[in-house]
Amino acid sequence: MLALLAAQPGLARVTAATGMTPLHHAARHGWAGVAQRLLDLGADPDAVNRWGLVPLHYAARYGHGAVVELLLDRGARPDVAAAGGQTPLDWAIVFGHPQVARLLVERGAAIGPFAAAGLGDVVRLAAWVERDPGWLSARNDWQGTLLHVAALAGQREAVRWLLDRGADPRARDARQRTPGDHARDPVIRRWLAVAPPEPAG
Repeated sequence: MLALLAAQPGLARVTAATGMTPLHHAARHGWAGVAQRLLDLGADPDAVNRWGLVPLHYAARYGHGAVVELLLDRGARPDVAAAGGQTPLDWAIVFGHPQVARLLVERGAAIGPFAAAGLGDVVRLAAWVERDPGWLSARNDWQGTLLHVAALAGQREAVRWLLDRGADPRARDARQRTPGDHARDPVIRRWLAVAPPEPAG
């Protein structure tokens, strides 16, 4: 890839019909050296594809911390929201990359309610919910609730706090999974265990 860019530097600014750029692909695969060269050749660190995703979303989704740091160093905005509303921080949390999530927070990423649940930041979570209790039943782009995200991230304190305030452990996401279905922590799984609904009729 580097040899190809050396021969055809204009490729750094090519955009596919989907809005995908070479930098999106480099970020997805964790090719830090290629990403750096693309940026040197003028690639846009905030290029948006048809799904509203920037290269930082892909680097965060796949846990490529070196690429995340490079993109931020080169001016990428940490809070770009995808078409469904999720930021790179949300993706780092949901896909299980806490080190990348911490890096994004350290570099200025805003902590919204879903990110607060996934980080186990009960102080911020409480501020959001107390300001608007509707957040307890709000849905993200995969139809998960705050409780889904906290359970998935293994955040016991956040799960307990949400349950104590009436979050629904029976809520189902787009794949018909409950918060308990996402939980790997045995304590959280026990807290979220609920009796199955009675059959109709």
